[in-house]
Amino acid sequence: YAGCWMQWTVEAHEKGLSLKRFLGARLPGLSQMYLGSRVLQGLCTVNGERGEWGRKLRGGEVVTIEVDLE
Repeated sequence: YAGCWMQWTVEAHEKGLSLKRFLGARLPGLSQMYLGSRVLQGLCTVNGERGEWGRKLRGGEVVTIEVDLE
């Protein structure tokens, strides 16, 4: 297993995006189904708290997700 933690800070122009759209834009090579499963498994956080797929981002938050890149 080769999990990789990725982290970004939500920029001002991304304010109002759902976590779903944000992750889809940052990780375009991964399916929404895969990303959603990572969120549901608790492998995605927003400011250190468990991420919610439909959560609207305010800007300035730190989003972290573990993905399998192999």
